Amino acid sequence: MGHLTPIPVRFDEPERAMLEELRAETGLRSVADVLRQALRTFHASRARSRRRARSTRMDAR
Repeated sequence: MGHLTPIPVRFDEPERAMLEELRAETGLRSVADVLRQALRTFHASRARSRRRARSTRMDAR
């Protein structure tokens, strides 16, 4: 994956607390790492769904 330009993001307190809690539970170093991991998981899940949908369409033909 290419280099991504950091984007400053501000979270309200409830979101920040939830991210800090996730960081502590997962043992990741930073909130940014938590967000990166969540994006990776989301994209992998979406790719699996797309592959499944594509194979289902192919089977229907």
